[in-house]
Amino acid sequence: MHETTLPTVILGAGFTGLFAALHLCHRRYPHHIVLIDRAERFVFKPLLYELLSGEMTDTQVQPRYAELFECDSVTFVQDDITTVDLETRTVKLASGLCYRYGNLVLGLGSVPTYFGIQGAEDYTFAFRTGEDAIALRRQLRDCLQRATQADAKQRQTLLTVAIVGAGPSGLEMAATLADLLPQWYDRLHGDPEEIRIVVLNRSHEILKGDINGHLREIFQTALQTRKASVEIIQGVAVKAVLPDALEYEQEGEIKVLQTATVIWTAGNGLHPLVQQLAVSDENRDRTGRLRVVPTLQLPDFPEVFVGGDCAVLEKP
Repeated sequence: MHETTLPTVILGAGFTGLFAALHLCHRRYPHHIVLIDRAERFVFKPLLYELLSGEMTDTQVQPRYAELFECDSVTFVQDDITTVDLETRTVKLASGLCYRYGNLVLGLGSVPTYFGIQGAEDYTFAFRTGEDAIALRRQLRDCLQRATQADAKQRQTLLTVAIVGAGPSGLEMAATLADLLPQWYDRLHGDPEEIRIVVLNRSHEILKGDINGHLREIFQTALQTRKASVEIIQGVAVKAVLPDALEYEQEGEIKVLQTATVIWTAGNGLHPLVQQLAVSDENRDRTGRLRVVPTLQLPDFPEVFVGGDCAVLEKP
């Protein structure tokens, strides 16, 4: 097979990968496109809150990839990616399939990072997929239902929700739940004023280092107007997450927050496949992201394009 006939392979079908495929499709790109992702559905993450609240359905928020393409030039492959060899231009999948590419697009996104904190991965709820939103909704409704028949101590634990991280995701989650949970609990004839939402933040200010940092005061004001109170505990380090509690350190003192629900929004890490790529350290930033030129190409591998959380633009 001649190099000119090799397909363009896109790894990751999030916003970067999906919209790259759609753009090439609409521009009648002459080569075949292979889009690979482990999930069956595209997740429109801004609408996950509507899925959590029940305002929108699963199919509205995360449509199947098979329903999103109208051109025959795109093949969607649902599989896990095991290796990417930049030298041989080869992608291998868990199923045993192997693709050689003429061009490669990396849109693998990021993965949650738990910083080695005991119990964080096992006992917290992520909020990245439709399945995450549905699992969290089930957990919250179950806690509210159980609270209606619990004693005072158990009820306090069931009605306390901890959110780790005070970036945009954590704060939006806090605002959403502060309006949603009182409504749900009121319908169960519970006292909405017993709902407690606690945001734990490692920094001493919310939105630290975020592009939306200038909106700090607006966020703080918005949280104060919700139906349930939102408490922000700053300057803390989470030490452990247990099935019914969260341990954290503040000013050298270990404290325990009794809670049945911990939501993790504390940060994202580099995708393992990006870490494993044969790209030199000088072509990565300090977090391991891949440096790209303004055309989003890798300097040493111009046939490879990188976007989204995997990439950092090389300054001229």
